[in-house]
Order: sequence, then structure tokens, then C-alpha cells
Amino acid sequence: MNDNRRLLQFINSTDNISLLYGNVSYPTPCFDRSFYRNFRTAMLWSDIVTDVLGTVLNFWLLLAILTSAELRLRMRNRLLSSVCIQNLFECLVYLPFSLYMYTVARNEAWTCPKTMAMNLIFYINEFISNWNLVFILALAVVTLLGADLFLTRLSRWLSIAVTSGVLLMPWVLSVLIVPPTIFTQSEQILFTRASNNETVCWTRMFDVRKILYVLNIGVPAILIAICLAATVFLNWKKNVRERTGVGEMARQLIGGSNEAEGVLPYVAMTVIMYACDFGLVLNIIRSSYYKDCVTVTLKAAVNILEGFKVLLLPMTFLLFPEIRYRVKKTQELLRPAHRTSGLSISYVREG
Repeated sequence: MNDNRRLLQFINSTDNISLLYGNVSYPTPCFDRSFYRNFRTAMLWSDIVTDVLGTVLNFWLLLAILTSAELRLRMRNRLLSSVCIQNLFECLVYLPFSLYMYTVARNEAWTCPKTMAMNLIFYINEFISNWNLVFILALAVVTLLGADLFLTRLSRWLSIAVTSGVLLMPWVLSVLIVPPTIFTQSEQILFTRASNNETVCWTRMFDVRKILYVLNIGVPAILIAICLAATVFLNWKKNVRERTGVGEMARQLIGGSNEAEGVLPYVAMTVIMYACDFGLVLNIIRSSYYKDCVTVTLKAAVNILEGFKVLLLPMTFLLFPEIRYRVKKTQELLRPAHRTSGLSISYVREG
């Protein structure tokens, strides 16, 4: 999302639209200056809408899960809560900072420290988001295999340690991997005169983000696809066994988990992850690719779509029946009680 915003800053600082295209020395064949101004406006307003609605939606889902003792017991729901917390981090930290940099501070020089801070927050957030999905899909596979039952056999403190390790792993790995990757590629210009040259900073980040996209998107996308395929296959085998009556009898005898209620939520999560991150991958293509009219439109659309990930992804949680029921219950609890003034009800006991 912030990759295209880098281009937006140049709209206010130059009269030559061809500067948006790097070495291209002639105007674009498809779009004039107004297209990019409208695109910038659409990006800013989509961020504002996403920030407000994303905060409300994720806080609501988090509240619904954490206020239910039954939901809190399930490892899957704890991972979904972690996704909500990560989305709130994006809504309350990254998006406000991003809006500030591209509105209030857009006329200021973007030094390398500012550029690095912007990218550091963005890539850490993206890393946590996609690796959370890896753990959710992996847990679905473990649950269908019945291997999640080992947690019930652990001691209380060991169970807490394992649970905490799974929940914190994406957050810890993001801090251990993303900052060193950025710093090692930019340390030679960070504390020099070149740090005041925005072009140098963004050129270096262009090389760094190829590595980060592999770690943030490439590896998780492959693992998610493998886990989803395994989930679909194991769920199909489970349904076949239950139709014969063997699976249900075995589940009752061994106390198997009934945590996975189908594959639709996991399929929806995967589709949203692929669709939203496609825009980031498309940005790796060099600026000369912008000369194609279709590609300009496609990049504009998918980069706006990427911003709605904090809205689309948590909506898939409602595909889990127990979470959907709990959200409705929470809505009823928050709804003000209806007044019944002027209405009298009388009961008559007969006999």
C-alpha cells in the first residue's frame, strides 16, 4: 500500500507527470494528471474509512471472543484474537502514521530515518498478518488429525508455555527478522549525507522489499496453500468416515475435537490473503511497466484493495458458527433495552 503512495508524493511536487515513471521522458498515453490526483484522493479516503471501520469491527470481534469463557478455551479462537490485535495495530498505529506522512508532512523532505520508520512498521505488520494465517491453517490441520488433544495432557504451566509460544511466535519473529533485514541493507546510507536524499532511500528500499516480500508473502503463501490443501483433504476424509458412522463413534470414544466446522472459513481467509497481497507483489514490477494502461488501472485497484484487508479478513471469522452466534449475542447485550412505558400486561390464573 505504501509503495504506490511513494508515487503520490511526486504528484504535488512536480508539473511533469512523466516523473512518475522514472526514466520515461514522455507523458503517459492513457491517463492525465487528474487520474493520479483522483487516485491519491481515493487512497486517502479508503485509508480513513478503513481506519474507522477496521477499528470498530476488530474491537467488536475481539470483545466477543474474550468475553466468552467457552470461546477463549479454543486455541483457534485465541489465534483469531491475535489477528484482531494485529489489525488494531494497523488501524491505530500504521494507518494514522501513514495518513500523517502523506497529508500533513507531504511537503517535508523524507529523510532515510523517516522512510525507514514508515517501511519498518509496514513490513512488520505485514509479516505478522500473513504468519498468523499460517498458524491458523496449520492448527486446522492439527485439529483434523486429532493431534491437538496433546494439549489437554500437558501440565497447566507447560500448556500455558506452548499456547503463549504459538500466539507470540509471529510477533517475535517479525522483530527478529524484519528490522535486521532493513538495517543491514540501509546502514551505509542511514547515517550519512545520503540519508537526506529521498531518492536514494527509496531506491535502496526497492531492493530490500524483494527480500521482505519473500519472507512476508512468498513463504507464507506457499505454506498456507499446503495447509489449506491438507485441510480440505482431511475434512473430506472426516466427512466420509462420519457418513459411515465410524468417525462419529471414534470421536465420542477418544473425546476428539469438534473445533473444525468445515473448510469454508479457511478458504475465504486464503482467497482474501492472496487477493490483497497481489497488489504488493505487482508493485515489484519496475516503473516502466506503468506505461501500459491496463496495468495502471490494475495497480490502482489492487493497491486500494490491499488496504481493506483489515476489514475483509475479520469478516471471515463470522463463518465460524460459534463466533457468529457470540457476536450476535454481544450485539444484543450492547443494544439499549426497549422501553415498555404505557404497556400493561396482566396475567389471570384460572382454576
